[in-house]
Amino acid sequence: MSPSKGATAAERTSSEAPALTIREAEPRDAEAIADLYVQLWETELPMLLAGGKPGTKKFLVRHMLAEDGRRLRNNYVGEHQGEVVAVYGASTKDDPRPGFGRPGVVRDIVDSVGIAAVPKLIWPLIQNLVTPATDEWPGTLYMSNLVIANKHRKDGFGVTLFRHFYELALARGCDRIAGQVMDPRAEAFYEHMSHVFPITFRTDGPRPVGRLKQRIGVDSVIVWSELPRP
Repeated sequence: MSPSKGATAAERTSSEAPALTIREAEPRDAEAIADLYVQLWETELPMLLAGGKPGTKKFLVRHMLAEDGRRLRNNYVGEHQGEVVAVYGASTKDDPRPGFGRPGVVRDIVDSVGIAAVPKLIWPLIQNLVTPATDEWPGTLYMSNLVIANKHRKDGFGVTLFRHFYELALARGCDRIAGQVMDPRAEAFYEHMSHVFPITFRTDGPRPVGRLKQRIGVDSVIVWSELPRP
């Protein structure tokens, strides 16, 4: 697919979608982002909801706001009619996502979900949030935790968000883009983007080193594409 054809298709699809404003995440977005993460985990990582949805959301808000909100850095939210309805993260090997561990994290888990849920929750948290997800390539912008609110899943926001991510990668001078997926629907989304943008997603890149399938029964794959040269 030529860049001109890809751009035309992307513009047409984006123009048909309701307005979505994309901006950097801020501390005021923490509760909305936590709601979106809980929605994601219901489908992909239900074992992380062992403490219940309200408790999990409470912990996520605290976790995102801890240490001056540094876990919100390099996250972008999509706003529609004043409501945060989507989020995604972007990271590179040189600018990775902050680690899970921090002072007070265990206390916050216990306070948020209760001591009874900790034995069921702590091991999945360690495996999914502490273990690095990928053997990352240099020069690659990774998309993570792309979530669109269920009520807007058919509004075309996915293309708008991906356009933002794609243009961010180009602006940073990256050679390729990639993402980790654990849901066949997410893999289909990336495949669809190959028909909208001048990219071709593949699955033969670095494999996840977290061994999610062997450890907790969740499979995952890295999808990636080279970016067009200027």
